[in-house]
Amino acid sequence: MKLFLKYIKSKKKIIFLSVIFTMILCLSFLFYHLPLRAVVYPIALCVFIGILFMIFDYTKVKRLHETLENIKKLGS
Repeated sequence: MKLFLKYIKSKKKIIFLSVIFTMILCLSFLFYHLPLRAVVYPIALCVFIGILFMIFDYTKVKRLHETLENIKKLGS
């Protein structure tokens, strides 16, 4: 769990930027008086793809971490 929290903390800028972009998209639809429901589907797709990417990236980080921990144990 510690590793996951560190991973999320290291990605906080990207997550924050994604939230800002989403808000800008919603505001642009609002300013042009377009239905916000039209933006929910693309946002949901982007969130889903982003979560999939983060899961894939986290598994790579976790594997590397476990490998380094094993090497550390062998060296002790």
